[in-house]
Amino acid sequence: MQSGLTAVQQRHVAGVDFTPGSAGQMVAQCKRLYAALRAGQLEEVREFYGNVDGDKVVDGWDNVRNRAASSDSSHLWHWHLTLDRRHCADRRVMERILAIALGDPTEEDVDDATIDKIATRTKAKVLADGGIQQLLARVQQLTVSQATLLDAVGRDTTDEKAIVDGVLAGLGQRDIDSVAAALRSAFGDRAAELAAKLGTPAS
Repeated sequence: MQSGLTAVQQRHVAGVDFTPGSAGQMVAQCKRLYAALRAGQLEEVREFYGNVDGDKVVDGWDNVRNRAASSDSSHLWHWHLTLDRRHCADRRVMERILAIALGDPTEEDVDDATIDKIATRTKAKVLADGGIQQLLARVQQLTVSQATLLDAVGRDTTDEKAIVDGVLAGLGQRDIDSVAAALRSAFGDRAAELAAKLGTPAS
């Protein structure tokens, strides 16, 4: 993770993968991006991977260390950019990247349809990842569980004293052995300390 980022910047997606429609377009777009990086025209991009000459070797550029780089073979048919997270929400930066990749050095505005197409493809790729789906399912499950619990106790989550009072009231209705077992389980190594406190007459 980059240092010196705000909380919002830390949440930005910092990578873009794009698969051109043909091998020729792939090489042409990669050449333009690679040249722009080397010329200092894309300082907001931290690294690039792709294929600039149509061979079987992945080409790339580390824009932070200012040196050539490489990556796995999947980048022979799609190009990848890692962005400085500070600029991920800057539409003008995204338009400049697209203008260079698509061969428009004048940086004229890229139409919304093209931007939406790339955004849709990127979103689809992220959602296709099994780990993301599992995480979303777990978050949904926890949300449902929390709602069920709150409905059952009828209290706000911030009312901690009321929750503790409710638990203690419930313990008072159980037999002493089950209460002792529950307290031993909850307090672990501190169970003896609790027992000593309980054996001390209230002042």
